[in-house]
Amino acid sequence: MKFGFIVDSGGMGGAERQAMILADQLLKGKHEVIFFFLNQSNETLFGSQLSEKGIPYYDLGFSFSSSHIGRIINILKLMLKLRKFKIEILMPYTIRPNVNVNFFWQLTGAKCCIWNQRDEGRGFSKQKYRDKILWIALKNTSGFISNSQDGFQFLKSYIPETKPMITVNNGILVNRPESSREQVLKSADISPNAFIAIMVANLTQYKDHFTLVKAWKQFIVSIPDEKLPILFLAGKPAETADKIKLQISSFGLEEHVRLLGTVEDINSLIHASDLCLFSSLHEGVPNGILESMAASKAVIASDIPGIREALGSDYPHLFKPEDHLSMANHISELF
Repeated sequence: MKFGFIVDSGGMGGAERQAMILADQLLKGKHEVIFFFLNQSNETLFGSQLSEKGIPYYDLGFSFSSSHIGRIINILKLMLKLRKFKIEILMPYTIRPNVNVNFFWQLTGAKCCIWNQRDEGRGFSKQKYRDKILWIALKNTSGFISNSQDGFQFLKSYIPETKPMITVNNGILVNRPESSREQVLKSADISPNAFIAIMVANLTQYKDHFTLVKAWKQFIVSIPDEKLPILFLAGKPAETADKIKLQISSFGLEEHVRLLGTVEDINSLIHASDLCLFSSLHEGVPNGILESMAASKAVIASDIPGIREALGSDYPHLFKPEDHLSMANHISELF
């Protein structure tokens, strides 16, 4: 079979990582796989990792229009571009690829198009029938796959149809770290005895790094001066990055927080850390938590459905979203 994965911009995020893991398994099953970016970003990590696996990828150069007619014309152009590749199964990931590809996927000549829901319902109009293109895409898809029960329940409430709908939780690759803890900390010029915490998440509006930084400040002032814990923020600097940098500076945390940007060898970094932190308001099931669990790291995280699904409803180190004092107490306890 020939599978076509469609992602938004080619930037590396949780959805892209999941798509690549599935594509890699399909390749091992002797299927053919191609990736498409609606618009290719300047970030090269995702593209280079696809190339390493021998997976071709293409920039579709999709244009986003604010007018209803313009959107439909651009979608039709998109379908004709995809048609040239003779894809049998289309796999769009996240809201924009899901909507624009499912809207009229039959024009591509594919056998089916599967809506991949990777979050709790971002990008959906609060008024169900207001966005006609979204609604047509939802009705036109071959079926839905959600990576979380939260996403599944959202879809069921939004479009109570008879289309096939299942939950398939995120998969992760459990590999040995490429570098030891000593090597990771030495390359970062950090003492091998330092206490390291990490949050793996892009710096976007969908994460809550602000509560995390507040909690880290509260924790830092509660410990002896000779201790120097370090917090790694590992993720692409997106729309909240500048504000987070200002917050770190205003709290005087420059020695205690490292903004690492996109990290290629995230597995080694997680293994080198002592503690996983994850502050968020809404999630599907976060890769950053699953990968930390696989590395046997303790986790402190927001008490929201997608995170409870990963850690269990009785997990003791969950805190109310935006409650930095509670988060700081959990950090102190595990420290």
